[in-house]
Order: sequence, then C-alpha cells, then structure tokens
Amino acid sequence: MAAGGILISMFFSTQYDMRGDKAIDSSAVIQVRGMVAVNITIFGWLAAALVTQLL
Repeated sequence: MAAGGILISMFFSTQYDMRGDKAIDSSAVIQVRGMVAVNITIFGWLAAALVTQLL
C-alpha cells in the first residue's frame, strides 16, 4: 500500500507548499507529495481494517 501511495503521489506536481506559500525549493514539493503518500497509505490501512472487521 505504501508503494502505491508513493507512485500515485508522483503524479501530483504543485507550486505551493503545505502552508499555501509559493514553493521556493524542492523540499516544499516533496512535503506535499509526502502528505499525499501518507494519506493514501492511511486510507488503505483503514479500508483493510474495516473489511477484516466486517468479514
């Protein structure tokens, strides 16, 4: 799931950092992509937990 989150986050290109300011270096872009990857991973974990609880 984490690998899928990283692959999907590579498609997101942003010009702004997490605070909404203009991204002036590569760390701001990595920050946004990292948050996308983390959110996808957590959503996948939650979905898997819910499926195992229901079955």
